[in-house]
Amino acid sequence: MRGHYIVFEGIDGSGKTTICSQIAVKLRERGYNVLHISEPSKSEIGELLRRQMREMTLNQKSIALLYAADSYDIQYRITEKYDFILSDRNFFSTVAYQMTDVDEDWLFLIHRFLEMPDIIFYLNVSVDEALCRIEQRDGNRDVFENKESLKQIKLNYDKIMMQTSDFKIVEIEASKHSANEITEMVLSIFKTKFDNL
Repeated sequence: MRGHYIVFEGIDGSGKTTICSQIAVKLRERGYNVLHISEPSKSEIGELLRRQMREMTLNQKSIALLYAADSYDIQYRITEKYDFILSDRNFFSTVAYQMTDVDEDWLFLIHRFLEMPDIIFYLNVSVDEALCRIEQRDGNRDVFENKESLKQIKLNYDKIMMQTSDFKIVEIEASKHSANEITEMVLSIFKTKFDNL
Protein backbone atom coordinates (compact mmCIF):
# COMPACT_ATOMS: atom_id res chain seq x y z
CA MET A 1 0.00 0.00 0.00
CA ARG A 2 1.46 3.33 -1.04
CA GLY A 3 0.54 6.66 0.52
CA HIS A 4 -0.36 7.72 4.05
CA TYR A 5 -2.76 5.10 5.41
CA ILE A 6 -5.18 6.61 7.93
CA VAL A 7 -7.89 4.67 9.77
CA PHE A 8 -10.94 5.94 11.65
CA GLU A 9 -12.25 3.60 14.36
CA GLY A 10 -15.02 3.61 16.95
CA ILE A 11 -18.33 2.02 17.80
CA ASP A 12 -21.36 2.37 15.52
CA GLY A 13 -22.61 5.95 15.73
CA SER A 14 -19.22 7.44 16.62
CA GLY A 15 -19.03 9.45 13.39
CA LYS A 16 -16.38 7.50 11.48
CA THR A 17 -18.10 7.63 8.10
CA THR A 18 -18.93 11.33 8.37
CA ILE A 19 -15.43 12.36 9.46
CA CYS A 20 -13.69 10.11 6.94
CA SER A 21 -15.84 11.57 4.13
CA GLN A 22 -15.24 15.16 5.23
CA ILE A 23 -11.48 14.64 5.45
CA ALA A 24 -11.46 13.09 1.97
CA VAL A 25 -13.30 16.13 0.55
CA LYS A 26 -10.97 18.61 2.29
CA LEU A 27 -7.83 16.84 1.08
CA ARG A 28 -9.12 16.57 -2.49
CA GLU A 29 -9.92 20.29 -2.44
CA ARG A 30 -6.26 20.87 -1.60
CA GLY A 31 -5.18 18.83 -4.62
CA TYR A 32 -4.29 15.53 -2.99
CA ASN A 33 -4.98 12.16 -4.58
CA VAL A 34 -7.21 10.44 -2.01
CA LEU A 35 -8.73 6.98 -1.81
CA HIS A 36 -11.64 6.59 0.62
CA ILE A 37 -12.37 2.98 1.56
CA SER A 38 -14.77 1.31 3.98
CA GLU A 39 -14.79 -2.03 5.71
CA PRO A 40 -16.65 -4.15 4.98
CA SER A 41 -16.22 -3.38 1.29
CA LYS A 42 -18.76 -3.46 -1.50
CA SER A 43 -17.24 -6.63 -2.94
CA GLU A 44 -18.93 -10.05 -2.85
CA ILE A 45 -17.24 -10.75 0.49
CA GLY A 46 -18.29 -7.38 1.86
CA GLU A 47 -21.90 -7.83 0.77
CA LEU A 48 -22.00 -11.24 2.49
CA LEU A 49 -20.69 -9.59 5.65
CA ARG A 50 -23.29 -6.83 5.45
CA ARG A 51 -26.01 -9.49 5.31
CA GLN A 52 -24.47 -11.20 8.33
CA MET A 53 -24.58 -7.94 10.27
CA ARG A 54 -28.36 -8.03 9.85
CA GLU A 55 -29.01 -11.77 10.12
CA MET A 56 -26.00 -13.42 11.84
CA THR A 57 -26.45 -16.94 10.48
CA LEU A 58 -22.75 -17.92 10.46
CA ASN A 59 -20.55 -18.74 13.45
CA GLN A 60 -18.26 -15.99 14.77
CA LYS A 61 -14.97 -17.61 13.66
CA SER A 62 -16.24 -17.90 10.10
CA ILE A 63 -17.34 -14.27 10.17
CA ALA A 64 -13.92 -13.22 11.51
CA LEU A 65 -12.22 -15.07 8.65
CA LEU A 66 -14.52 -13.38 6.15
CA TYR A 67 -13.64 -9.97 7.61
CA ALA A 68 -9.95 -10.84 7.32
CA ALA A 69 -10.44 -11.97 3.72
CA ASP A 70 -12.24 -8.72 2.92
CA SER A 71 -9.42 -6.65 4.46
CA TYR A 72 -6.75 -8.52 2.50
CA ASP A 73 -8.78 -8.19 -0.69
CA ILE A 74 -9.21 -4.43 -0.19
CA GLN A 75 -5.47 -3.93 0.25
CA TYR A 76 -4.62 -6.25 -2.67
CA ARG A 77 -6.78 -4.16 -5.00
CA ILE A 78 -4.97 -0.90 -4.15
CA THR A 79 -2.42 -0.70 -6.95
CA GLU A 80 -2.42 3.02 -7.71
CA LYS A 81 -0.30 5.43 -5.67
CA TYR A 82 -2.32 7.79 -3.49
CA ASP A 83 -1.28 10.65 -1.26
CA PHE A 84 -3.78 9.48 1.36
CA ILE A 85 -5.73 6.27 1.85
CA LEU A 86 -8.54 6.93 4.33
CA SER A 87 -10.32 3.93 5.79
CA ASP A 88 -13.64 3.88 7.60
CA ARG A 89 -12.66 0.96 9.91
CA ASN A 90 -10.01 -1.72 9.52
CA PHE A 91 -9.25 -4.96 11.33
CA PHE A 92 -9.38 -3.31 14.76
CA SER A 93 -13.14 -3.30 14.31
CA THR A 94 -13.15 -7.04 13.70
CA VAL A 95 -11.23 -7.60 16.92
CA ALA A 96 -13.36 -5.18 18.97
CA TYR A 97 -16.65 -6.54 17.69
CA GLN A 98 -15.77 -10.23 17.97
CA MET A 99 -13.31 -10.68 20.83
CA THR A 100 -16.18 -11.35 23.24
CA ASP A 101 -16.88 -14.61 21.38
CA VAL A 102 -13.55 -15.33 19.65
CA ASP A 103 -10.01 -15.45 21.05
CA GLU A 104 -8.40 -12.00 20.81
CA ASP A 105 -4.91 -13.30 20.01
CA TRP A 106 -6.29 -15.45 17.18
CA LEU A 107 -8.13 -12.44 15.76
CA PHE A 108 -4.91 -10.41 15.65
CA LEU A 109 -3.03 -13.41 14.23
CA ILE A 110 -5.25 -13.80 11.15
CA HIS A 111 -4.68 -10.13 10.29
CA ARG A 112 -0.91 -10.06 10.88
CA PHE A 113 0.10 -9.74 7.20
CA LEU A 114 -2.03 -6.66 6.54
CA GLU A 115 -0.47 -3.25 6.01
CA MET A 116 -0.57 -1.32 9.26
CA PRO A 117 -1.98 2.23 9.40
CA ASP A 118 0.20 5.28 9.93
CA ILE A 119 -2.40 6.75 12.28
CA ILE A 120 -5.58 5.42 13.86
CA PHE A 121 -8.11 8.04 14.95
CA TYR A 122 -10.25 6.47 17.65
CA LEU A 123 -13.51 8.41 17.89
CA ASN A 124 -14.53 7.77 21.47
CA VAL A 125 -18.21 8.40 22.04
CA SER A 126 -20.60 7.39 24.81
CA VAL A 127 -22.98 4.52 24.08
CA ASP A 128 -26.00 6.76 24.75
CA GLU A 129 -24.76 9.37 22.29
CA ALA A 130 -24.02 6.69 19.69
CA LEU A 131 -27.51 5.21 20.03
CA CYS A 132 -29.06 8.66 19.71
CA ARG A 133 -27.19 9.18 16.43
CA ILE A 134 -28.10 5.69 15.19
CA GLU A 135 -31.79 6.38 15.83
CA GLN A 136 -31.61 9.45 13.58
CA ARG A 137 -30.43 7.38 10.60
CA ASP A 138 -32.60 5.85 7.93
CA GLY A 139 -32.52 2.11 7.36
CA ASN A 140 -32.37 -1.05 9.41
CA ARG A 141 -30.14 -1.52 12.41
CA ASP A 142 -27.58 -4.30 12.44
CA VAL A 143 -27.35 -6.87 15.23
CA PHE A 144 -24.74 -4.85 17.16
CA GLU A 145 -26.65 -1.57 17.27
CA ASN A 146 -28.21 -1.98 20.70
CA LYS A 147 -27.14 -0.74 24.12
CA GLU A 148 -25.91 -4.04 25.54
CA SER A 149 -23.77 -4.90 22.50
CA LEU A 150 -22.34 -1.42 22.13
CA LYS A 151 -21.37 -1.24 25.82
CA GLN A 152 -19.32 -4.42 25.46
CA ILE A 153 -17.81 -3.35 22.13
CA LYS A 154 -16.80 0.00 23.62
CA LEU A 155 -15.06 -1.80 26.48
CA ASN A 156 -13.28 -3.97 23.91
CA TYR A 157 -12.19 -0.93 21.90
CA ASP A 158 -10.90 0.83 25.01
CA LYS A 159 -8.88 -2.26 25.95
CA ILE A 160 -7.40 -2.65 22.46
CA MET A 161 -6.48 1.01 22.16
CA MET A 162 -4.76 1.00 25.55
CA GLN A 163 -2.67 -2.09 24.82
CA THR A 164 -1.82 -1.37 21.19
CA SER A 165 1.37 0.61 21.65
CA ASP A 166 2.88 -0.36 18.28
CA PHE A 167 0.48 1.90 16.41
CA LYS A 168 -0.01 5.64 16.44
CA ILE A 169 -3.42 6.06 18.01
CA VAL A 170 -5.05 9.45 18.42
CA GLU A 171 -8.11 9.39 20.65
CA ILE A 172 -10.74 12.06 20.09
CA GLU A 173 -13.64 12.59 22.49
CA ALA A 174 -16.25 12.61 19.74
CA SER A 175 -19.16 13.33 22.09
CA LYS A 176 -17.70 16.74 22.92
CA HIS A 177 -17.12 18.06 19.40
CA SER A 178 -19.12 18.57 16.22
CA ALA A 179 -18.18 16.72 13.04
CA ASN A 180 -16.72 19.92 11.59
CA GLU A 181 -14.61 20.50 14.70
CA ILE A 182 -13.29 16.95 14.59
CA THR A 183 -12.47 17.31 10.90
CA GLU A 184 -10.41 20.42 11.64
CA MET A 185 -8.68 18.65 14.55
CA VAL A 186 -7.73 15.75 12.28
CA LEU A 187 -6.42 18.07 9.55
CA SER A 188 -4.37 19.93 12.15
CA ILE A 189 -2.80 16.65 13.26
CA PHE A 190 -2.06 15.80 9.62
CA LYS A 191 -0.10 19.05 9.31
CA THR A 192 2.15 18.08 12.20
CA LYS A 193 2.58 14.45 11.06
CA PHE A 194 3.11 14.76 7.32
CA ASP A 195 5.71 17.07 5.79
CA ASN A 196 3.99 17.25 2.41
CA LEU A 197 0.65 18.61 3.72
